[in-house]
Amino acid sequence: MDVSKIVINSRKAFFGCIFIPIRGEKFDGHQFIGDAVENGATTVVIEKSFKGAGRVKKNCAGVEFIEVEDTTKELGNIAKRHLESLRPKCKVVAITGSVGKTTTKDITASLLAHFGNVVCAKESYNNEIGVPLTIFEAHENTDYLVLEVGANHVGEIDYLVDICNPDVAVLLKIGVAHFGEFKGAENIRREKVKIFKNLGPQGSQISGRERQKTKSVAIFNRDDASSDYICTHIPAGVDFLEFGIDDVQNFELDENGRLSFALVDAEFSGKTVETDLVGEHNVYNALAALRITQAFGFGGDETLQALKTARVVAGHRMQIKRRGSVVIIDDSYNANPDSMLAGLIAAAKIATRNGAKLIAILGDMLELGDKTDEEHATIASVALNELEAWRLIGIGSAWARCQKQLGDKYTDKFMHFPDTTEKHRRKKVLSTCILNENVVLLLKGSCALKLWELGDYIIKHLECVREKEAT
Repeated sequence: MDVSKIVINSRKAFFGCIFIPIRGEKFDGHQFIGDAVENGATTVVIEKSFKGAGRVKKNCAGVEFIEVEDTTKELGNIAKRHLESLRPKCKVVAITGSVGKTTTKDITASLLAHFGNVVCAKESYNNEIGVPLTIFEAHENTDYLVLEVGANHVGEIDYLVDICNPDVAVLLKIGVAHFGEFKGAENIRREKVKIFKNLGPQGSQISGRERQKTKSVAIFNRDDASSDYICTHIPAGVDFLEFGIDDVQNFELDENGRLSFALVDAEFSGKTVETDLVGEHNVYNALAALRITQAFGFGGDETLQALKTARVVAGHRMQIKRRGSVVIIDDSYNANPDSMLAGLIAAAKIATRNGAKLIAILGDMLELGDKTDEEHATIASVALNELEAWRLIGIGSAWARCQKQLGDKYTDKFMHFPDTTEKHRRKKVLSTCILNENVVLLLKGSCALKLWELGDYIIKHLECVREKEAT
């Protein structure tokens, strides 16, 4: 099957394509088969249980229909076969963790691009749909395929690893993201370490310019509280590389939050790296990417030069935008307790460097289950007490409960809004920000809250103000 012709969105169908309808929470792609055929699909993969199959086939004369048990799993099966056809030339990196996956994926892709042809996941294509679609982008000239592997339920990493069979598997951190879906921290740990399950001494050959390995490689964060647990789940005989904060020294942020640090491990001889990465938490992501390149045999000055120019391609992740005296940090794509704390710490340090007040606009952190109220209260305490935020503006129902818990203690510092979807609410949020002074404004929340739209609104407001002042 020609994977370049596969589409799962009927609106993107073209003449001669293969349409695979996917059943989702809100929509069933089988309902759009007619649209896909109208747009040119000549082959359609359908589930045997689809009750409208007879009617659809009758209305789509000349179209080839392939029946399968489950179209989502068939997408994975096709991806697995396609990737196997590209071996051993194509080496696969799979990155998971509760925080930092997308950033590490982007940095890694940027580094490996100096040594070969790279295909990497778009945005956060990290689930049972996104991973196969990313694999379809790989072709006979692909040297490295960098995959982001997520999990919001038990069994997802297990399933995805069977599809991609990585040469290098990376576990960044085990946190509490999707705690509600996993029903407990232990289930999260069990799922995350599945990233290593298919590694073995007889894994695909990994070769580099400086040395060769015939074993697959596991990479993990030795500062993780679960590092001992992680070690016990790396298969026997598999090489592993670690990274941790002790691998660097003198890490600093400039006035725009850009990170610099000195590497202290022997391979890089204490050399200092200035990066375009925003926030000290990106030390871990950068180190993980360096370890991945080392696993493939690359190191030295060429890798460090590549790291200096590495960028995060995905949007709404620690993106700095200056408008006059206001620094806006757009980290609004998603949030969990670990990433929100990291964003707040980075924003506070940027505020200190600029002699500015910190305003944090924080959306609800979703899928935390029984930990929801506890985690929001902890974040509020850190932001208002330890980081001395001038104002915390909570968006969503979890922050409403948090406001009740805080009571009158932070009447002037903590405010809550149910959402910012309507324009008048955006104006109300805007009125709580002192945007005529030196301010660092952090936008952070779960994806469903779309806080980037609020960020765009604030930026447009600031630009209008500047235009009026200039006339």
